[in-house]
Amino acid sequence: MNEIDFIIGLHSIYHALKNPKRLNKKIITTEDGLAQLQKKYPDTHQLLKSIPVEKLATDKFQSVTDQMFLKAGHKVRRITSGMLLTAEAIDELDVNFLYDYVIDKDNLKILCLDQVTDIQNAAGIYRTAAFYNVDIIILPKRGSFAFNPGFYRISSGAVEHIMTVRCSNFIKMVNKLQELDVHVIGLTEHAEQAIDSQAIRALKGNKCLILGAEETGISHALLRVIKNQLALPTTSQIQSLNVSVAAALALEKSFGS
Repeated sequence: MNEIDFIIGLHSIYHALKNPKRLNKKIITTEDGLAQLQKKYPDTHQLLKSIPVEKLATDKFQSVTDQMFLKAGHKVRRITSGMLLTAEAIDELDVNFLYDYVIDKDNLKILCLDQVTDIQNAAGIYRTAAFYNVDIIILPKRGSFAFNPGFYRISSGAVEHIMTVRCSNFIKMVNKLQELDVHVIGLTEHAEQAIDSQAIRALKGNKCLILGAEETGISHALLRVIKNQLALPTTSQIQSLNVSVAAALALEKSFGS
């Protein structure tokens, strides 16, 4: 059985409930939490018929979930929604899948995050990426954020709609994607050319946008192999943005309507 995810936040729980790839789902809830979910999403009445639902008093709910979090190695947190969903983690894909997938597809939207570590930034990026119908997000196998309860709460169910690929060598991956005629675009403040929405949207075929770490941006080694390097234009003395904000602007310019 896969690792078990602890999903909190009503939006995230709802989208996970609707995801057929989520197996062994179970709800632990208070009466108020269940009422809130069913009021917000009426179709959950039907969704909950096929999974176990354990209802607890509010004080017991907190103590039970505290123990579950500790046992699973998660930080204990107050669940304000009064509801917790546990389910098997969604399978993450490897680069061989990615290479085969891009060959058979056209106009894919791919986002690559080079060692983004902050949970809030990562969750915000996933949510924005889902808004723009990004198909795949590529993450490093090491040196990245964790899919923990806080991430699921902030991302509002976005992870249920985007395939996640793990990669151990971004340089080889970028070279291979470029060989497969994927338009790889690195967003960096050091680029001389500004990102241009019309030019990017005019590119035919699959596109991959790469964003770097919060403090350092895309690594120098990776930048050396990215053919297309663009910057977000600025007229002020501030040359960089929070990576989640930069992602939102870049996704709008790259994949917006």
